Amino acid sequence: MSTREDVTNAIITAIGEAIPLAGIAKNVDRPIDVPTTGYIIVRDASPTIEDSTIGQPRMYFMRLEIPVEIYCGGANENIRAATLDILCETVAEVLAANVALVLLVNFLEITITEMETLFIEGASSVKAAQLLVSVDYDSAMAIG
Repeated sequence: MSTREDVTNAIITAIGEAIPLAGIAKNVDRPIDVPTTGYIIVRDASPTIEDSTIGQPRMYFMRLEIPVEIYCGGANENIRAATLDILCETVAEVLAANVALVLLVNFLEITITEMETLFIEGASSVKAAQLLVSVDYDSAMAIG
């Protein structure tokens, strides 16, 4: 497995273990019926080369920005908003403290890039957030 896959799998495992009541999946469509306990989707990302060493052996310094989508459903707007806040904070704290993930990367940063309410025809609205998990790591291959 590549470092990119290892990082993505470490993120999914860490979130799944810390928030067992929320559904978690990789690269799926958002469900129409989102549970009140939340639903989290981790998206694949392609690494970019930030820099490389000169000479042999050549080392590449890679950056990977992984989108993590968090959705909260339910009938009550206040509960959806509170649940979304708790899930965002928990995901950030869990990933920052996860030893398996921290050992794979040189740098880890988590930012919230978007928060919104999604209106779905024939269903309750959904609170949603997108976190961007940015990591830097070293690789002996340019494909990461």
